[in-house]
Amino acid sequence: MNAQRESIDIRWKWLILSVVVVFVLYMLGSSLTPFIVAALFAYLFNPLVERFERWGMSRTLAVSLLFVLLTLVFAGILIGLVPLIERQISNFLGQLPTWIDWFRANATPWLRDRLGLDVEIPDLRQITDMLQQYWKEAGGVAATVVAKVSRSGMAIVGWMLNLVIIPVAAFYLMRDWNLLVDRVHALIPRSVEPTVSRLARESDKTLSSFLRGQLSVMIILGLIYGIGLWLVGISVGPLIGMIAGLISFVPYMGAIVGLAMGVIA
Repeated sequence: MNAQRESIDIRWKWLILSVVVVFVLYMLGSSLTPFIVAALFAYLFNPLVERFERWGMSRTLAVSLLFVLLTLVFAGILIGLVPLIERQISNFLGQLPTWIDWFRANATPWLRDRLGLDVEIPDLRQITDMLQQYWKEAGGVAATVVAKVSRSGMAIVGWMLNLVIIPVAAFYLMRDWNLLVDRVHALIPRSVEPTVSRLARESDKTLSSFLRGQLSVMIILGLIYGIGLWLVGISVGPLIGMIAGLISFVPYMGAIVGLAMGVIA
């Protein structure tokens, strides 16, 4: 009887603790965002750090090497990918009116005659003109971001703080990841420790595999779609590939959107 009462008390304590933690996280949502991003970053790349450790590196050296490699990759993306995206968006906005006119003049009658689908395309000329004008005034991706961030001094401060906090927090989280896991493990009551540890291992294996696999699939599909469309002569193929790859986490949606945009282009 006492054991049953003790078990019920433990469950109530954990329930109350969970409610309190959720409430605190909700109240501190905006302040905790950079730390959550850093924790997700550390979680995703911790296996790579452990692989460096198996090669004989210390934990600190492994994390430092990983940060150097990721910094080089990020710099390469900024230098090569951002101008490409800017050119692709400008090209896309320039061709959008032509696509709309073609769809209204050719695709709509074909769908009506062959499939009995009465598709009405509203006049989007004003919207496309507005998008083109906005893009020209914005001056591209970098200018748009800078303009939004620089509207207030506090926005600049917040942006700079996040820029500093995320990599610093991610560095120390990755360096002390195993220590943090051991500390959390030590807090688990011994009566439920085997069950919690088993569920945590299974959840970690499933979640980590899903996240890393999904990100890999999105990147690979985006490259395949973009390169394929570019090779067949579609100038905005890389942009279409990026869009299709990013939304490929929804089953079939990436392939459908990429095929539809590619056919129209």
